[in-house]
Amino acid sequence: FTYALTGWEGSATDACIYEDALSDDLIIPPGKYLLADARFPSCDGLLVPYHGIRYHLAEWGRAGVRPMNKEELFNLRHSSARNVIERIFGVLKHRFHILLLSPEYSMEIQARIPAALCAAHNFIRTHDPDEELAALPNNLHFDYENPGHQGMPDEQPGPGDGDEFGLGGEDMRARHDHIAHHMWTDYQSILEER
Repeated sequence: FTYALTGWEGSATDACIYEDALSDDLIIPPGKYLLADARFPSCDGLLVPYHGIRYHLAEWGRAGVRPMNKEELFNLRHSSARNVIERIFGVLKHRFHILLLSPEYSMEIQARIPAALCAAHNFIRTHDPDEELAALPNNLHFDYENPGHQGMPDEQPGPGDGDEFGLGGEDMRARHDHIAHHMWTDYQSILEER
């Protein structure tokens, strides 16, 4: 874990939480991006999926097809990368069962628990690199079909389409398309080699 912001109510919008993190202490190095679902604003520093394009890994599995264009390829790879991120939260919950309970602590204390456990997890992984993860199941289940969990591809971008974070919609779409175009070009080269 490289960053944890806790203490927001579950009804807070992703855009508000992201804006708070940026104004407080979240720093995204130039040229780097955070993966975000479709509920986040399309803005500098975030890579969100293309809207209205097949996204979830389960959709690809049922379809049994390869991506047909750069947007589908981008969303497939975005979904695969986010899958890795979602799995680490399952590992954290499995390791620290307190995250599965409703603790009877004050909200101030409850808000500190997840960040402290992220730090403990990092400490264990750093200082015990040979730690056997055998105690952790390989088949942790995640509900990728639940739209409240990951966001659906047809969700609309946040208000302003990124303008409120300093990058207008046209610049954002151009960057998005540039990345997707390079992915597609590499993908086509790999397919030709086979």
